[in-house]
Amino acid sequence: MGEGFKYRQNVMCEVGEKTGEKTQALAFAAIVFASLVAGAFFANASNFLHTDLFALTNFDAWLAFLANPNFILFAIVFPIPYGLISALTHFKERKFVYMAALAGAVPAMVVSVVMAGIGFAPMLLALFVVIGFVALIETSYVKKEELKFLVSFRTAAGASKAAFLLLAIGLLIVSGTLAYNENDRNVERLGKTIMSMAFSQQAGSSGMAELGADLLVNSQKQALSAITSLPQYEKLKTKQDPDVQIFVASMGQIQDGLESGEIKAKVVQELQKKESELKQPITFDMIRKQSPLVEAIASYYWAIAAFATVTLFMFASNLVLSNIAGVYAAFIKSVLGALKNGATLKAEQADK
Repeated sequence: MGEGFKYRQNVMCEVGEKTGEKTQALAFAAIVFASLVAGAFFANASNFLHTDLFALTNFDAWLAFLANPNFILFAIVFPIPYGLISALTHFKERKFVYMAALAGAVPAMVVSVVMAGIGFAPMLLALFVVIGFVALIETSYVKKEELKFLVSFRTAAGASKAAFLLLAIGLLIVSGTLAYNENDRNVERLGKTIMSMAFSQQAGSSGMAELGADLLVNSQKQALSAITSLPQYEKLKTKQDPDVQIFVASMGQIQDGLESGEIKAKVVQELQKKESELKQPITFDMIRKQSPLVEAIASYYWAIAAFATVTLFMFASNLVLSNIAGVYAAFIKSVLGALKNGATLKAEQADK
């Protein structure tokens, strides 16, 4: 009879412990859920993915962009779940940590996708956020055994960088897709920015002609340099054939003209004459047609913009977000450690 009672008591204790573990995991999952949803809200409000970074052409524009309250709130809120989950790896088994992380992250991403508008971009980013938590947990378990000082801070910071790297991959795909769809509008804005930066209102058409001449002359210099640097061209200089000597002399004269500015002056005159005849200003589209380099930049501007977006995110995540996650982890670990020690002390006093 006594043995049966003890057995039932042990079973009830085990059930109570498991129920308590699940309750704790769900409580931590609720924190993960709330912080991720808040982070997604501030990210959407900042309009980061749709911002053309190359349109920010002065210090005031960059200051307004970076001092956006939504960015600041995102930087404060978004690292919370990463610090929390990394801190839990110092106290709990993998099963518990995964339950707390995924039970909060998955529904948070569902809400975030609905909030941003169901589509390819938010769904892909949500997927990489969830995968990032897997990397965060596994990296945290490895790093906490390797590090000897500032363990909780450095573990969370390093593990968060791994998670943010995966998120950056998703961000590259998404930002590239969005920038490709908006490439015409962004290139038009780029052209206006370049033209306004290159010329003042007083410069008039002569300034535009100067820009066009510079682009043409530089293209010719590059082509001429590519020819004269060939070994075959050096051999031609030693030939005695009159036609070959005339060719080499002509190339030298062209090179001298390019360096002296004589050809550029002629190009400027021709462009101004053409503009006067056509009675239309030199535009960015005209420069694109005249310069293969500018045309290539305009055609692949979407890829350049995507890499710029990801570069800015990686810089911010490595320098700011990961370190904030480390601070959160150190604080949360100290709180959880104090609570655990307090519970242990109470249990020992109760046994006495």
